[in-house]
Amino acid sequence: MKHQSNVAHRLAWIPFALVGSRVVAGPILLISAATRHLGVPFLAILIAAVVSDILDGMIARRLGTSSERLRQLDGFADLALYGQLSIGAVLLDPATFQSLAGPIGVLFAGQVVLYASCLVRYRRPPSYHGVTAKAWGLGLTIAFIAIFVRGKPRPACGSH
Repeated sequence: MKHQSNVAHRLAWIPFALVGSRVVAGPILLISAATRHLGVPFLAILIAAVVSDILDGMIARRLGTSSERLRQLDGFADLALYGQLSIGAVLLDPATFQSLAGPIGVLFAGQVVLYASCLVRYRRPPSYHGVTAKAWGLGLTIAFIAIFVRGKPRPACGSH
């Protein structure tokens, strides 16, 4: 049992490295989108970032090294990554995002209210590890892959 604990302790850095990889991936993906370098390297970094998000928590739980600090860093890394991807998507096709300003504004306002209410009620940011957050992240990933692979999203709501 002590050997297993020792191994877990020596590997405790892995989940933090996976979280850090998303912090590094965000600016790379944003610059790639801004310069329209959307080839295989872009897609590989995007997929690696998403996989790192899935694996960091699983590995931390398996090693018994999951902590509040890691969960908070993970949440901030996710927000930074998806925020930078959103900016990249806007740079690729501002017209689509202008046409969706209302719904995007509602989603953004909902996130601000959620964040503020958690800070007031629990004195800490919300957890982004619930089922709905995971579904939202997966949906965003699929949408981002579709947008970036095409280089420009198709018109919203089925319009031509």
